[in-house]
Amino acid sequence: MLTDQIFLQLSTELEHVLQTEQADGWEKLSSKISTLDHFDQKQFFYVFAICSRWFLSTPVKVSPDSLCASVDTYKVLQDWCWKDLARWYLLLTLSQKNTTDSYIALYKDLCRNADVRESVMLIQSLALLPQSEAFVENAREAARSNILDLFSAVAHNSQYAYQNFDLSGWNQLILKAAFMAVPIWSIVGLKVRNNEALLTMLKDYARERQAASRTVPWDLWCCVAWAADTSEDIDELCEQFDRGDTQTKAAIVLGLLESDNSNAQHTASELRNDHDIRDICRAQLSWRSIAQLSSS
Repeated sequence: MLTDQIFLQLSTELEHVLQTEQADGWEKLSSKISTLDHFDQKQFFYVFAICSRWFLSTPVKVSPDSLCASVDTYKVLQDWCWKDLARWYLLLTLSQKNTTDSYIALYKDLCRNADVRESVMLIQSLALLPQSEAFVENAREAARSNILDLFSAVAHNSQYAYQNFDLSGWNQLILKAAFMAVPIWSIVGLKVRNNEALLTMLKDYARERQAASRTVPWDLWCCVAWAADTSEDIDELCEQFDRGDTQTKAAIVLGLLESDNSNAQHTASELRNDHDIRDICRAQLSWRSIAQLSSS
């Protein structure tokens, strides 16, 4: 967990990076901030918005040895532009200049008024901001979005949902990922937070899809396979294995292998000899390697 001292150090480091790499933009931003004891809504919204004019929309350059890089566990900064980095600095400055209640309120107001690109940045920054646990509903709103980039901002490359969503919010996030056909396997905390209610939802979703002759996301079965601990569970997975494509078969095998149940592991050892996945299983089988397969 990041401390207040670390956030202060991040602000100092960001000041140096922006001053060095984006001197013109930094001069305008720092000049504006220095005149304010605190931000009101109008001032903050103006400075946040105008960062897109003051800073370049080119990829940031952050040293791998920097504090910024060390706190960026899931490499979010690699996808940011200079205007995003400036806005992160601005949010940290807001948390320092304003009271905690005012900072939280302005962040929430900004989320309600931001455009899509700004919203993605705001959600991606949650793991990099103080008092981020106060913004759960903003993250939940992103998880309900049909905008792929906004949904992925909370679902992927972030442990925010894993750490902060309640059971209902977590399960809805995973089901939404299946519905939107985006990766499920790479959602942080997926195995740890696997639960019976989620399994019921995913199985019902799979049945509905199959009854309508529609495809089922191959990585949905990892959740089911991890929890397989009865003969009925294993038989059901074997049925899905028989009807599945290459990715589905490989996912069921790997999920069963990672199960704590010895019967599930034994079943996986038999299924991995299937001619469709025999060669795949001889290599280093992983969720990433399965994701890189073409469905067949």
